[in-house]
Amino acid sequence: MQYPWFEKPLKGEEIEKLRTYAKFEDKIRLLSATPVSSIGWVVTAATREEEIIAPILSSIGKSALLFLFISFAAFFIALAFSRKITRPIAALHTHALALGQGEATESLKINHVSD
Repeated sequence: MQYPWFEKPLKGEEIEKLRTYAKFEDKIRLLSATPVSSIGWVVTAATREEEIIAPILSSIGKSALLFLFISFAAFFIALAFSRKITRPIAALHTHALALGQGEATESLKINHVSD
């Protein structure tokens, strides 16, 4: 039989979400089949897999770019705020080393004003 998946619907079983190769267009298709037992027919509906996946991948790509942009923005904002903390700590470290070597004679003044 050219389409072996066709046997189930002919026996009265419904097929949902079947992934099959379509020779006539050389593409993968997603297919559903439902038997019509009163007349002995099978009703099918199919579409190319790429038609379903393309919009999903496009949406994922847009979301990934947005996530990447927000991550970089958050990183640079955190970097800017961390410098306000690390600069006074570095100055305190340098002053403490100078005090330990007996070089610093005046007290350390740290301004709270941003650069």
